[in-house]
Amino acid sequence: MMRPLVLVLIAFLTVACSAGDEGVDALARNAAHGDRGAAKRLVLAMGDRTRERSLDAYKSVVSVGNVVIPYLYKGLASDDQDLFEACAAALGNIGSTDSLPALKTALGRKGMRRYAVAWALGEIGDPSVTVLLVRSLATGDVVLRKAAVRALVRLGPSVGPQVLEMLERSDDPKARRAAIRVLGEIKEQAAVPLLTEVEGINRDAAVWALGRIGNPQALQPLLKDLSDERWSVRRQAAQALGNLEDAGAVPALRRTLDDPEAVVREWAARSLETLTGKRVLYRDEDGQIVPPYNLYH
Repeated sequence: MMRPLVLVLIAFLTVACSAGDEGVDALARNAAHGDRGAAKRLVLAMGDRTRERSLDAYKSVVSVGNVVIPYLYKGLASDDQDLFEACAAALGNIGSTDSLPALKTALGRKGMRRYAVAWALGEIGDPSVTVLLVRSLATGDVVLRKAAVRALVRLGPSVGPQVLEMLERSDDPKARRAAIRVLGEIKEQAAVPLLTEVEGINRDAAVWALGRIGNPQALQPLLKDLSDERWSVRRQAAQALGNLEDAGAVPALRRTLDDPEAVVREWAARSLETLTGKRVLYRDEDGQIVPPYNLYH
């Protein structure tokens, strides 16, 4: 009677120990050979509270690829924030457009770490998600908004018309600032007329975008911005005019060397060096006449 009980106990302990110590490498190997149970447990291991194990599992999931995708979809439906984020990121790294429906649904799950979903959508790079990402620019979730900006930039120039429409229609300063950031990063030429008209707290962002786009139509508005009452706008204008590479800005930039703010004077000097090809000194905040700071001088 005792021998069967001992054997059962040994078997139970063996199974219990193997489940708890189930290595990520073994799970990945078995998952790659079609073991669905191993694939499921490998995905769940990404939510493990042991950071090293969760990271190892994440790397293995990405490496295994398509075999684990059905279980990543289930992870996107989980209320576990760590697992949700890891599943979204893994799908982004795997890069299959088949995962777009699941990711689109996950982007609507308020309260979850949706920034990971936005990041994944940007990595996959399918323009069909542009509308959703543009809508995310208006979210109150700061991290999600930043991830949406990044994702839209990753999608490239094709997003320009929809982002421009957002800038035209939105009254939300934060959403407009995010849209301006995207338009500047993708160098959307069609945005120049609207950017020159942006006023208020987003004027500095618009000036930055105009400088990045580099369209000569922005010259006169940027020269006017050198006289703005806000030093942040004047600084961006001084920098943008250097990016514009139009010699017509030289006289105004020379006058800006007398700006009350040292950082504005420094950017004026730096842009003058770009436009003239000559060393230009400026008066720093201690009153010393110095060249603009340059790491490579």
